[in-house]
Amino acid sequence: MKIPSLSFLTAVLFAAANSPSSAQNVERISDLIYAKHDGVALTMDVFKPEKPNGAAVVKIVSGGWNSNHKGISDGGWPRSGYTTFVVVHGTQPRFHIDEIVADLQRAIRFVRANAEKYGVNPNKIGVTGSSAGGHLSLMLAVKADTIDPNASDPVDRFSSEVNAVACFYPPTDFINWAKEGDSNEGVGPLNNRVPAFGPKIDSAEGKQKTGRELSPMTWVHKQQRIRPANYTCPKAGSRGTLLACAV
Repeated sequence: MKIPSLSFLTAVLFAAANSPSSAQNVERISDLIYAKHDGVALTMDVFKPEKPNGAAVVKIVSGGWNSNHKGISDGGWPRSGYTTFVVVHGTQPRFHIDEIVADLQRAIRFVRANAEKYGVNPNKIGVTGSSAGGHLSLMLAVKADTIDPNASDPVDRFSSEVNAVACFYPPTDFINWAKEGDSNEGVGPLNNRVPAFGPKIDSAEGKQKTGRELSPMTWVHKQQRIRPANYTCPKAGSRGTLLACAV
């Protein structure tokens, strides 16, 4: 899979704000179902520019691992040619974080499976989000699931790997939230967002295991095709740390 440069990420995030004269007409396709299970249909809205540039932005609507359709917006990116998929996921505590990650992997496969239909290059799929949405974006970057070429559902025959991620203030390590080992001292989401993780963290052993498995930092290694970099967004103020990487 072709590896894009970090300039792709910067362009995706700021092109709309910096080039208003090139604004395009945008078509919105609402409530497109990307997964169905447990009696729930999970949806995304697609914002199609009049002249797509071939790149896709997948925006995850999530705060505290809660998601709803009121948070849908296109980020302004379609005005500059970026086909934008705004994804709503199942909300905790009904759905636990590990299940949410799996559903979002399905969302990426859905986008890639339908890339041609929406004028997208399947090797130019970036993902973004803030806070919990940033965490989920990073999980997609570092934990692509395996492809099943014999899957009965054609969508499941596609990769969930993303080609780029750019996110704001994402949780990256649940075990070492503010300092090493402080999750054992009652600090961080493993302690104040217990329902989001589910019963797996009821025991001390389960808490450590689940905390590690859902921490993006756990899955970063030297051989990985990920090149992280920290930027400061000039318009975002004191919380404007942007974690960007190409994979």
